[in-house]
Amino acid sequence: KEAVVSTQSTGEQKNETAIVYPDQEELVKIVIAELQTKHKIDLKPSSGITLADIRYIVSDALQTFNEDKTGRADFALEALGGTVISIGCTETYYEGAPYASFMSVPLYRVPNPPNVALQPDITPGKCWAFKGHQGYMMIRLAQAVRVEGFSLEHLPKKLSLNNDLSSAPYKFTVRGVTRPGQDEPHSFGDFKYSDTGDSLQFFPIQKRSNIAYEIVELEIQSNHGNADYTCLYRIRVHGQPPKLS
Repeated sequence: KEAVVSTQSTGEQKNETAIVYPDQEELVKIVIAELQTKHKIDLKPSSGITLADIRYIVSDALQTFNEDKTGRADFALEALGGTVISIGCTETYYEGAPYASFMSVPLYRVPNPPNVALQPDITPGKCWAFKGHQGYMMIRLAQAVRVEGFSLEHLPKKLSLNNDLSSAPYKFTVRGVTRPGQDEPHSFGDFKYSDTGDSLQFFPIQKRSNIAYEIVELEIQSNHGNADYTCLYRIRVHGQPPKLS
């Protein structure tokens, strides 16, 4: 569900879209309605589906959602110690960023810093915007891990203006680095974020390594058609810490 929340900012009223999530019993009713209307399945003994089955599925899905929507630890999460240590030559995009003001007088624009991509807040505009379609980010993880995959999350299409996802990353590469400036980092593979898929997409690594990396490089090579800027809402890094001997 979506709700429009009216807020006051520097004397001006603006509407912000917020997501209102249904509770478990509401979700159970939604699932039952979907089964009946779209799949012509009723809760009868002959269908092989019971109310208890649906409650279990919904409960399991809610548990995953509460676990950062992935059920996987995010070692890039800023709150756990992840941090951006370099963006290379990538330029932050300032146009459209909010103004810093003094006594209601706008002074200069203050864009979101790169580390916002390591935070869990996925609301419109809460992203790191950089110029063009190519960008770079070096992340120091909360601890060294044997990387198993990544999750890239963008704003859901329903919350974007005009359902436009052209600023979403498209092709990207992630590499493991043992130290900054390393000549030959380990490539975990080349990936593609789909603008027609879920807003949160998981990418298992394509090239494994037995090394536990504390630093990873994210290189975004293209977006979905926006010529001016790309928005990185959130990148998660998943893996397993090395076993202690």
